[in-house]
Amino acid sequence: MSAAIDEQSLVQQLQQRKDVLEAKLTSARRITVSVTPENYRSIVGYLAKQCFEHVIAATCIDAGENVELLLHLGRSTVITVKVKLPLINPEIESVVDLFPSMSIHEREAHDMMGIMFLNNPDLSRFMLSEDWPKDVHPLRKSFTPKVPEPVRRPGR
Repeated sequence: MSAAIDEQSLVQQLQQRKDVLEAKLTSARRITVSVTPENYRSIVGYLAKQCFEHVIAATCIDAGENVELLLHLGRSTVITVKVKLPLINPEIESVVDLFPSMSIHEREAHDMMGIMFLNNPDLSRFMLSEDWPKDVHPLRKSFTPKVPEPVRRPGR
């Protein structure tokens, strides 16, 4: 982003869009936009055209009944696109074609939280080994790691 962003004006524009549930200025140079899974891709595309071309991070939270996907875009002004997905079979359209760097983030969220990114050309393992159980996601609250057995020498 080369020019300064008028955050108040952008928030007002976002609040007027039908594909936005909520848009607010959360602090200086920080905007949060909440959308439905069906509108995630359209709002991310809109923001890319508004000079939010840099993916800072994509994070996920197990919020109990939902998985929250948070896409952080920008540089001097950061906009977070927040979308809630069902905990059971969470699916959302991929944005890899809009942001090629999202490939790594989507693969990580797929491994660790079980989010299925529709139309992603490569959801191969990124964080977990290929032999990791398919429906076990280590960043979910329901995950219980196995405690390894202590190594004992024979006869002791």
